[in-house]
Amino acid sequence: MDAYAEYSSLLRNEGSDDLPTVYQGLIYALIANGYDAGSRELRTKVASLLNGGEGLPGSMIAMLTDLAVDAGEALKQGKPQFLMPGEQKDRLQALAGLAYGTALGLPFKADGTTFEDHFLMEEVMTLNDIGRVDDEGDFSEEDFKVIVDYIATTLTKAYRRAHS
Repeated sequence: MDAYAEYSSLLRNEGSDDLPTVYQGLIYALIANGYDAGSRELRTKVASLLNGGEGLPGSMIAMLTDLAVDAGEALKQGKPQFLMPGEQKDRLQALAGLAYGTALGLPFKADGTTFEDHFLMEEVMTLNDIGRVDDEGDFSEEDFKVIVDYIATTLTKAYRRAHS
């Protein structure tokens, strides 16, 4: 079983309707903005945004930790990598989830403040539009790659800004 399928199953078993890419996008965005990959603050922010502030079960904490460690390393290298299923319809849903999670996390800085600059607001609005992609529509592999690259570039820019 691949990581996407494994995390999807884990989330369903824990009663979550969110896709793994929603969590992954949120985690990437928070780490890009200065949250430490292994920190309690990161887990607390994810729980507040995606779990109604309730504590997360151990299996979800393990998933978050895995995603956060991978995201932190990928951002340091400037090469974000995202989980994706194989089927096109599923990939479009996963892409929308990734855009949504990224847009959700981008405004939050690790020091508890939020970004209010033009760069991030424009990016968040674009990511919100991507998050509303029609998973029944016609979408080429090239279109898919352009959007994945856009999300990766946005996260890399945010990481560089927060860590300069």
